[in-house]
Amino acid sequence: MALVNASARTAGISFAARNLYQALKALGYGVVWYQCVDHGVGSRLPEQDRIVPGLGIPSETADMGINRLWVFPRRLRHIPEEVVLLMDPTLINVARWHPRTAVRVFDIKPLTPSADRRAATWMFRYAIPRLRSVRRVLVPSSSLASELAGRGVPEDRIRVIPETHSLGVHPDHIKTSLARIRAAGHLRILYVATDRPPKNLVFVVRLAQAAARLPGPARLEFTILSRLRPETQSMVSALHLSNLTVIPEVESVASVYEANDVLVFPSLHEGFGLPVIEAMAFGLPVIASNISPLTEVVGGSAPLLDPRVVEPWLEHLQRLADPARYEEAAHRSLARGAEYSPERYREAVGRAFEGI
Repeated sequence: MALVNASARTAGISFAARNLYQALKALGYGVVWYQCVDHGVGSRLPEQDRIVPGLGIPSETADMGINRLWVFPRRLRHIPEEVVLLMDPTLINVARWHPRTAVRVFDIKPLTPSADRRAATWMFRYAIPRLRSVRRVLVPSSSLASELAGRGVPEDRIRVIPETHSLGVHPDHIKTSLARIRAAGHLRILYVATDRPPKNLVFVVRLAQAAARLPGPARLEFTILSRLRPETQSMVSALHLSNLTVIPEVESVASVYEANDVLVFPSLHEGFGLPVIEAMAFGLPVIASNISPLTEVVGGSAPLLDPRVVEPWLEHLQRLADPARYEEAAHRSLARGAEYSPERYREAVGRAFEGI
């Protein structure tokens, strides 16, 4: 099997590619990872076997469009693998020469009001109708499966594979958080996502700003794990919030979950929401947006709130500063997270590729 990826090593699609790669290898497939490299995309991961270079045109929009719709497909035309797994629908033209093709669709954000990249919107308009001709379309949620079916993709070709993670399960972290909350009266709140408008990072800054004005001894301390855009960095710096820390990158994301007590996830659009199940693996209670994929992922284990209104989020966070309420929410989160184990993921992957 050829796994074809074109995203940077730090992108959510690349993490999903790694999960699929490892699951397929465990199921006995011989997998070769072809990493397609647009201009300036950092690509190297230990699993990658072949680098497929693009043209390196200075314009990011032209570079992405020409490479993915023309250059990469032609450079992959004669690869010998029997089955091809494309990690992005923008690579759809690879399927012209490989009849046994599966395509992973992470989300269809470029076709929604949350779209924030013109090149991606243009390519998705081209690619999504052409999914009708491939053997399998792999999606992380039933809500995304319904969206694609509504756009004409045959339902019998769509397979739902909810995401997993490689962080293990850490039930003892609940005791660590409880001890911290009881001793200091502080709640440490984490946000993990890229700084792009659909991820709603600015809302977390507003949340920290409102929390800094709260009366009483309980303190809400926020950590943002994200590489900020210059305009966001300027805004955060100007506010001088003592209860907000920004970490641009870490060697191990597990260490950040271990240092925090709650995850907030106020995205405006998601295909799945990987940080949610990562947080659940540590028993972190989650507060998330009331959008359909997240409703599906949390399954009643967490409050789902309007990602534009600060006050309800603050109220829920203040409740979690009560150790008894925190413990109950943490165990509920941990139990839900068990449903996204690597073992269940591997079983779903195996079913998805039967008969391809």
